[in-house]
Amino acid sequence: MSFIYGAAIIATSRADAGRLNKGKRIVAGAIVGLLFALMSVFIIQFIARSLGLPGIQ
Repeated sequence: MSFIYGAAIIATSRADAGRLNKGKRIVAGAIVGLLFALMSVFIIQFIARSLGLPGIQ
């Protein structure tokens, strides 16, 4: 949702440097948040497999 909001701000910035930078920061934050969430899932799965916990595929 933040990605779409940031893209909308960029699209409607009309070359206003302040709004353009705000939109870029929102999009970058959305991407970083998504990467953080995905990496946490992979780390948890790796640890669970290493410990041999059942139920983790």
